[in-house]
Amino acid sequence: MRPSLASLLALFALPLTGCVGNLLQGEVAGQSFDIVEAVHFEFRGTDPGTNLPVHPLDLWLMPVADACSVWPALLDDLALLEAQLGQGQDPNEFCVEWADRWAEFTGGEPFWMAQIRLAAQPRGDDDTPQTSYPYLDEDGDTAPSDPWFDATFAWHEAPTLERCAAVFAGTDYVPAQYLATGGEVTVKSYTEDSAISGSIVLEMEEQGEDLITGAFESTFCPAAGEFELTAPFAL
Repeated sequence: MRPSLASLLALFALPLTGCVGNLLQGEVAGQSFDIVEAVHFEFRGTDPGTNLPVHPLDLWLMPVADACSVWPALLDDLALLEAQLGQGQDPNEFCVEWADRWAEFTGGEPFWMAQIRLAAQPRGDDDTPQTSYPYLDEDGDTAPSDPWFDATFAWHEAPTLERCAAVFAGTDYVPAQYLATGGEVTVKSYTEDSAISGSIVLEMEEQGEDLITGAFESTFCPAAGEFELTAPFAL
């Protein structure tokens, strides 16, 4: 029997002992997860349109270590490669370099990236981001009155030499994206501009029989404020 969302939320509300680490269990579109590191970016300010305080925390579940420097470096390298192609580089040479750069990143294997967006405002004056964030459809009819979250997962197919050749044959390399449709993220510890940790229970588009569950220990990453969820390759 598939566990209910309520029972899993209750389970993850229990105190966590020892090192939580970064993990995510379940499947989306038939693919399981291999999360290596969690990093986040937070912004504290005022919405100029409403004059209300805003405090988004963008949590990134990444497939590599040192993601704060490794992911931006990969995107920069890919942009340089495409510039070389635009300057007349032979496509075969381009594909070799493209596949080699991806191989340095994840061994040329397919991978997931996930962005979980925690909106820590609106909240009470005496409250902190250390709280529970239920799912809220940002584009829905209900305006938020408490902290809330939404999330997007991106599945990258294996970025191999053959995949690059397929792009030149007319098929773009654009990762598939899947949205959260329910669940709750709980922040169990929070240190401003330093670290957050907590638990995850998600309902997702095209999820498997079980809910997506996990835990995270994230470090603050200034570069994550400009992370891209996908690294598309389109000609």
